[in-house]
Amino acid sequence: HVVVPQNLLTASYLVRASVPKVAQRVYGRMMGFSEAQFAGFGLSFGLGAFMLYMLFIIGQLAWESKAGRFGTFVIFLGLAFGMLGFVTKLVIQYAIGI
Repeated sequence: HVVVPQNLLTASYLVRASVPKVAQRVYGRMMGFSEAQFAGFGLSFGLGAFMLYMLFIIGQLAWESKAGRFGTFVIFLGLAFGMLGFVTKLVIQYAIGI
């Protein structure tokens, strides 16, 4: 007659038992970060880099079209106004402490 402790019968133990010891330390994590942390980094840094690239593309478009000062202003206003709202939202969240 073998007595099995109750905690060995739980589903989480069975899942962890099937995962190698090295992977158990980072179980449920990506590169050592939780999913929420990873998504936060992607939203702030990844999207920020993408926005800078878009500004470069808009500037290149204005330069190649020889738009002049006012034309460049209109191009940036029309194409980059949505990015300004996103950056403003991040600044307000930082100032409030959310």
